Amino acid sequence: MITLRDPEYRRLSIESSNGMLRHDGEWLQGNYEGAGQAIWRAGQLRLEMARAARQQADPYRALCDALSAAACFVKAGDLKWAELALAGLTEDGPILSERPDVAEELAKRRRQVRSLARRLKRFAKLLEQHPEWFREPGERVLKLLMEQREAFPAYARLYALLAYVENQLGQFVVAARHASLAAELDPEQPSFACVALVARSRVESNKAVRAWGEEQRARFPEDASLRLALAYLKVVHAHRQAAYRTALSDLEPLRHSPELRPDHRTLVLVLCSFLAQQLGDMKLYGQSLRGLGQLRAELPDSGLPPPVVAALERLIDTVAGPPPHLCDGQANGNTGDPRQALRELETTLLLTCVAA
Repeated sequence: MITLRDPEYRRLSIESSNGMLRHDGEWLQGNYEGAGQAIWRAGQLRLEMARAARQQADPYRALCDALSAAACFVKAGDLKWAELALAGLTEDGPILSERPDVAEELAKRRRQVRSLARRLKRFAKLLEQHPEWFREPGERVLKLLMEQREAFPAYARLYALLAYVENQLGQFVVAARHASLAAELDPEQPSFACVALVARSRVESNKAVRAWGEEQRARFPEDASLRLALAYLKVVHAHRQAAYRTALSDLEPLRHSPELRPDHRTLVLVLCSFLAQQLGDMKLYGQSLRGLGQLRAELPDSGLPPPVVAALERLIDTVAGPPPHLCDGQANGNTGDPRQALRELETTLLLTCVAA
């Protein structure tokens, strides 16, 4: 049996309790972001307490700590961790039969988790109903998302969305902070690491950001978005042909991957077309444009979210020109500034990470 005399358990207990108090103080001041981080961290500490109690064969204390952790995550608006905290807890067993108050607390926590799931579903539905928020995110959209922090103060996707909008509005410092927070709150989601990588590149040193990005790529070796983001950063910071060739080499496995999603394939070909121009490789340039033309015809039926499809179509038109039925002539290759295509690619890459 574990007790507060155990130094590690006592430390976790004190730190988590302090986090709960900090949440209450920040919440009363309207600092929902700070409150969310405090209560989310408290939930993580309470989960550590539950694991420690189980290791010391103290199932009753482990159960109570897990219920406390779940309450923290419900307040934080983090459904995934709330469900994880309750995973494995059952309504039967000697503890709950002897302590009906604890059984009622477990039932109450399950109701709270279901309520949170419904609220998050309504939020996702709201986003689906307003694709224009992704196409032209402005101050009104930013205000609406900021208001959602009161309901979901530690919801990773919300902060990724905020980072996307803030990046669009040129608020790069706060975008980097929110993107980093999204990656911290959901460290197993590579798309949020991708958003953090791109957003941080606007305000931090290229060397430090790319080093962090390589760490993330090692954690998610199969994720295309991170590889794309790293290749993009190499391209935008390249000044010599050797750097362009390195970036192109990094893209080769993706360029030939048959399992690549249509949005990722589009972004790969856009980067390849830019690199081909810089390297004078007209064969690769032609192949990239032909591939983009084929993809443009397939995008409407790709199953991607409508805002993502629209952004990809605009990006392709920037690089290769609009298809013949949208203009009076033939689409004959690059019709605009290649650097403009790179800027649009960054926006589209972020959109593919947050709009799913």
